[in-house]
Amino acid sequence: MKRLFNVICVSSLLLVAGGAWACTGAGHNKHVGDVTMVDKLAGTFTIHDMESDGPITFTADQAVLQNASQAKGQVTVSFEKKGDKLKAIDLHL
Repeated sequence: MKRLFNVICVSSLLLVAGGAWACTGAGHNKHVGDVTMVDKLAGTFTIHDMESDGPITFTADQAVLQNASQAKGQVTVSFEKKGDKLKAIDLHL
């Protein structure tokens, strides 16, 4: 009975913490989250980041912005840092 209780507790912790590991587990210069806004005129899009539980805004070219505007659910954004901005290189749906 004690073993079953331990398994349930560990499983519950892993399920709750799973989202927090998403970006770290995705790799270097990657963020995972849901697209919340696309501004084609400004050349930016924003995701709700799974790891930080907050918004992250990226600059992007038109092809990446088009992918972001079609996103449903979680996306993985590969980016590079340009000064104080993050430039999205690729977006995987």
